[in-house]
Amino acid sequence: MKLRGLFVGVITIDIQYLVDRFPLSNEKMFATKCAMTVGGPATNASITFSYLGGNSRLLTTVGQHSFTSFMESELRHYNVEVTDLSAGVSQLPTVSSIVTTSGSGDRAVIAAASSLPSNMSEMTFITNQDDYSVVLVDGFNMESCCTVAMQARQLGIPVVLDAGSWKKGMERLLPYIDIAICSEQFQTPNGSDQESIMAYLADQGVSYRAITRGERPILYRTPTDNGEIAIEDVEVADTLGAGDILHGAFCYYYAKDHQFVPALLHASQVATLSCQTFGTRPWMERGTSYMGGSSSSSSSKSM
Repeated sequence: MKLRGLFVGVITIDIQYLVDRFPLSNEKMFATKCAMTVGGPATNASITFSYLGGNSRLLTTVGQHSFTSFMESELRHYNVEVTDLSAGVSQLPTVSSIVTTSGSGDRAVIAAASSLPSNMSEMTFITNQDDYSVVLVDGFNMESCCTVAMQARQLGIPVVLDAGSWKKGMERLLPYIDIAICSEQFQTPNGSDQESIMAYLADQGVSYRAITRGERPILYRTPTDNGEIAIEDVEVADTLGAGDILHGAFCYYYAKDHQFVPALLHASQVATLSCQTFGTRPWMERGTSYMGGSSSSSSSKSM
């Protein structure tokens, strides 16, 4: 029986350009590569989960506009089932333009943020403990995230938070979270340093916590342990979506056996692989042989 994951959050249109350097003021230049994909934390995570072998369902706000058919087609291509909470709403989604420099993988992002209205209609998305193996929420469309996380918690389904940044209403969401994987940009009301983040999340009842820090080791805390996971030193081509991919991979590996640290280690290896190619999809073309955990990354205890 395949693992099933429910992913709740935002979907975007990402238009990405690869250039030798960032443009100067009033300069016109040509990109060496260009890609248009769907993006967003929950969306990229759902695609990763599906690619690794799971069944993904994405709960998001697509809407009805000129990008709708493209978004639906790409999700179908990656075998992601989608439930549109903004069906029929004729408002554009968030559209991001990303300029990435070759060699360094540095990027600049311009986003036209959108907040499509969602119609929850007191819907029940999870009715049985066997409906899903894991649930991920990204904090975008907070009402949907809170509703689904609460339903999952009541049924004993593990809930993972992609904590890329603090979002309005997150204090309502955290009591339903079992696992929070934060970026180093995440800030809590009590502070943004590592100890403040770990302590605040623990106070909210989050049992398993981690902070990703780019190429530096991932820090983690469990109810009985703490430590770090080293990141393999590789030549980075592009880091776009690496955090989202890590979350999707973590959900897959954690759903298999509920082992937090091994799942985090394998997820970091997948995310590292994704950084070695331009864009958020080409890493998948390298096949699945890498996914068994052959990287030299290691987990070490930190007292």
